[in-house]
Order: sequence, then structure tokens, then C-alpha cells
Amino acid sequence: MASKFGVNYNNAIQAVPSNKVDVSKWGGRMRVMFDSFALSGDLAATDKIFMGKLPKGAVVYDAILAFSDLDAAGGTVDVGYEYADALLVDDPDAFLAAVDVTSAGTVGMIEQNNMVGFGYEVEGDADVIVTVVGDTDAVTGTIKLAIFYALD
Repeated sequence: MASKFGVNYNNAIQAVPSNKVDVSKWGGRMRVMFDSFALSGDLAATDKIFMGKLPKGAVVYDAILAFSDLDAAGGTVDVGYEYADALLVDDPDAFLAAVDVTSAGTVGMIEQNNMVGFGYEVEGDADVIVTVVGDTDAVTGTIKLAIFYALD
């Protein structure tokens, strides 16, 4: 049996002399960005809800979205980020994609098949957005979002 080592394990433990590992990836402190939004009317397709801001260098490890029953059929939302800097590339569904909001629930990044935002390092200050993909019918309800990240 051969021993194999992860990149950061190799840098911190195996390398002689050891190499410094970014604290956001090894031994860092977890932080949370949390916000909520109370509906006061129907959400239309392409509506964006700005839920917070991640600082440059934040490394995202999880996203959890909790929501009321927002639609009878077909309502979906994405969770991602967008930059004010036009030179950086936005990704409106990096953390959660096509979340079905037709009944109340909670969805975490771990439940998504394609977790492209897992371990993503934010390249500049980024707004965290919930984008309505399939419009909703509910005129009341709540959306809550928590983003867990580390920052050196």
C-alpha cells in the first residue's frame, strides 16, 4: 500500500522545510455571512435579492438556504455571487443551483450534485445573490441564507 498526501498536507507536514499553507485552507477560523429576506409580493424570473457581501480572499465552504413555500409549481432559485469589478467573472449559481422552492425546505451545498463554489476563493469583494430562475406565486414568505467561509 502506497501513502498518498493532499496538497496542503504535503506542504505543511511532508515538505522539508515545510511550506506555509494559507490559513483559510488549513487551521483557519470559520466565519458566517447570514441574511434573510421577507417577501412582500410575487418574485418574477430574473429578480435578484442581494443577501450579503464576501470580502476578497474569502474561501467558501458551505451555503445553506432555508425558505417558505414560495410557489405551487416550477419556482426555482440560484445562489451565487457577482462582482462590481467588470473584469471579474460573476457566477450566479456557484453555491446552489435550481433550488426547488415549491414547498418549504432547507438546502445545503452538500446536497447539490455540482458544488462548483465549494472551496472557491473570492477574487474581489463580491455580492452574494439569490436569483429567481422560475418565478414564484407566493406573496409572503421568508428566504434565509448562510454562507460559511474562511478568511486569512
